[in-house]
Amino acid sequence: LASYGIFCNSLHLVPPGRAVNAVWVTRRGWVVRASSTLLTLEFLGGIFTPPASAACVPGDTDLDCLGYYKEYGLLTEKRGTRTMSSKEASRLLVKYLDTIKSWTKPIKERDFETIGTSMLELTPRVKELGEAVCATRDGPCEDVATAAFSSLFDLEAAVSLAYRESRPTLAAQAALMEAHRSAVFRVSAFVSYLKS
Repeated sequence: LASYGIFCNSLHLVPPGRAVNAVWVTRRGWVVRASSTLLTLEFLGGIFTPPASAACVPGDTDLDCLGYYKEYGLLTEKRGTRTMSSKEASRLLVKYLDTIKSWTKPIKERDFETIGTSMLELTPRVKELGEAVCATRDGPCEDVATAAFSSLFDLEAAVSLAYRESRPTLAAQAALMEAHRSAVFRVSAFVSYLKS
């Protein structure tokens, strides 16, 4: 509650009936101040919104899209969900896993552009592959596929953080390496599940 009061005071939004600089704020004065402040914030928010946050779609390889939410449901509506055999899915997933493993060197060399571009291209493919193969399978298929996709999503967040820092901290680098290790593990588990 105290932080709310500090926030309101910083925006000069003192509730009616209180003194500000020895001047009592009236209800009308408060409403006028609040509305003008909020309209200004709304206007500035519209101007300074990064374009990537509004325009990123799955599969977009623009590095500004790293770490931003993408609506994967739109892909399914646009392309439709297709089914895929486990053999075909595991073959594709092994290819994707090799790509994920190849990111070890760029991570160590801090080449976040290479990883980011490759990741933005690969993550929607893994998501679609999981949906396609799990459409015909029962059991824990969706859980294993979701874990693989989520680990790639976490890796994207770690890459985004490191990419946007001018000199990534040791903690950011450690988080990136841990997220990469987890992604390799989860996607490998998905491959093993499909081969079983």
